[in-house]
Amino acid sequence: MTIQSSNARTSGAPGAMTAEAQGDLAEEIENDAAAPVEAPPVRSLKYSMMLLGMSVVWGVLLSQFGQGQIYWIMGPYAAAMSAVLLTLRSDALLRRLRPTRKNVAIGIGVGVGMTLATYPAFAAVNALFPTLAANVSQLYRQSHDESLWVALAWVTVILAAEELLWRGAWYEALTARFGRRGAGALSVLIYTGTQLCCGSFIVGLLALVCGALWTVQRYYTGSLLAPLISHAIWTPTVILLLPVT
Repeated sequence: MTIQSSNARTSGAPGAMTAEAQGDLAEEIENDAAAPVEAPPVRSLKYSMMLLGMSVVWGVLLSQFGQGQIYWIMGPYAAAMSAVLLTLRSDALLRRLRPTRKNVAIGIGVGVGMTLATYPAFAAVNALFPTLAANVSQLYRQSHDESLWVALAWVTVILAAEELLWRGAWYEALTARFGRRGAGALSVLIYTGTQLCCGSFIVGLLALVCGALWTVQRYYTGSLLAPLISHAIWTPTVILLLPVT
C-alpha cells in the first residue's frame, strides 16, 4: 500500500527529508487515506501511464485545430476525460474544488488581473513584433467556427477538463514523486507541450505563461477552485467575448 511504503521510507531515513518533502508526503498520505479503497494510488505506474495517454490523445485531437470544428472535436473528449478522472479520484479531486472565501477571492482576483493585463501586454508585444496581430487574428478565425453560446459551453467544458487533468490529477501524481515544486514545474511543461500540438507557437507561449500562473495558485492555495475560476474568467473573455484583435 502507498501509506505503508511512504511510512517505511520516512522511518528508514530519519532527518533526511526536508520540511517541504515531509509536508508533500503528509498531503499524499492524507489524500490516499481519505480516498475510496478502489481509487488508484497516485504513485501507481498504471495511473501515471493513464494520465500520459490522456494527454497524448488531447494533443492528437488538438492537432486538428484549424481543420474542423475544434469545439466538437475537443469538447466531447474533455467531458469524457473529466468523468473518468472524477470517477477514479473523486474524493481527492472534489476536496480540492470545495469553495472557501479565500480561494474564490484569489481565483476572481487573479482571473480579472490576468484579463486586464492581457490587452496592454498584447499591444506592447505587437509594437515589437508587428506580425503578431495578423497571426493572432488567424487563430481567432480558426477557433470561431461555432456560435458564441455553443463555443462558450464547450470552452467551459474544455477548460474545466484542463484543470482536472493538469492542475488536478497530474499535479497530484507528480507531487507524490517529485514534491510540490517539482510537480508544479513538470505539470506546466506537460501542459505547454500538449497545447503546442495545435501547431501555434503563440498558443504554446500562452499555455506556458497562463499555465504557470494557474499552477502557482494551485501550489499556494492547495485548491483546484482558484485556478479554475481564473481560467474560467480569462479564457472565455480573451478568446470569445473581447478578443485582443
